[in-house]
Amino acid sequence: MTNLRYIDLYCCKSITQLPSSITKLQNLHTLHLSLCKSLENFPVNLGKLTKLTTLKYFPVGVGGKGSPSCARLRELHGLNQLSGELRIEGLENVRDARDAEQANLKDKPYLTSLQFDYDDGDGDDDDDDENYSLASNDR
Repeated sequence: MTNLRYIDLYCCKSITQLPSSITKLQNLHTLHLSLCKSLENFPVNLGKLTKLTTLKYFPVGVGGKGSPSCARLRELHGLNQLSGELRIEGLENVRDARDAEQANLKDKPYLTSLQFDYDDGDGDDDDDDENYSLASNDR
């Protein structure tokens, strides 16, 4: 199974967690998790998947406001092959600015779009999204 390259769980509403063993799939290129709204646990050490090119959805600290058993923003550090679009959700769970710096988003040359979602606690989700188009001169 270490040669698995593609996992598509798009719109899988019943999945609540990913197994930590997913980080052992060192040849994984695509992890499609868009619209997996019940996903509560995103494993740490996702940064080991350095061949990952497609990750459209990344929840930060889901399941416990930055719980050590859940991925932190800095897990994106070594994922420099990511391409296309990336939606980062749960930015309210980032407690340390160093996590954002360590994510090294500016050195993801193949990303074309970033969407940041955060919950500011006001109950109004309309103003909680920021979208960025990443032209090469924006980096």
